[in-house]
Amino acid sequence: MNTCSLSYDAEAEMDSARAIRARDWASGIEEFLIRLFDTLGDWHDRAVSRRSLAKLDGRMLADIGVDPAWAETEATKPFWRG
Repeated sequence: MNTCSLSYDAEAEMDSARAIRARDWASGIEEFLIRLFDTLGDWHDRAVSRRSLAKLDGRMLADIGVDPAWAETEATKPFWRG
């Protein structure tokens, strides 16, 4: 009876360890996906903002107090650069 009890306990312990590893793995995947979608959203926002900035003429840039040279530099940056 003692052997069965130990075997059952060991099996339950292994199942518990597997469940913990699976939960940790799922949590890691979830965290990765959240960071991925946050990054993709940031990239999209930058691309849209830079395209909008590129469309502004000198008068519009002056109205908002932006130097045209800076605006051109910013507008031509790739979306992944902050």
